[in-house]
Amino acid sequence: MNSMEAKKYEIIQKVIALTNDELLDRLNQTIDAGNDLTEAQKNHLKEAIEQCERSEVIPHEEVMASLHKKYSI
Repeated sequence: MNSMEAKKYEIIQKVIALTNDELLDRLNQTIDAGNDLTEAQKNHLKEAIEQCERSEVIPHEEVMASLHKKYSI
C-alpha cells in the first residue's frame, strides 16, 4: 500500500467512526467544494501547503499582534 492509499484508508476509517450528522454534512460539503475548484485555485492551495511544510509561514498570533500594534485595534 502506498502513502496515498494509506492516507485514504485512514480517512475512511475516521469517517466510518463518525456519529455526528452535522460534521458529516460539513465533511461532504468540503469534499464537494474541492471538486468545484479551478486549476488556479488548486495550484494556489498546493503552493500554500508546500509553504507550510517548508515553515515559510507566519503564525496567526504574530500576524494579529502586528496588526493590533500597527492599527491600535
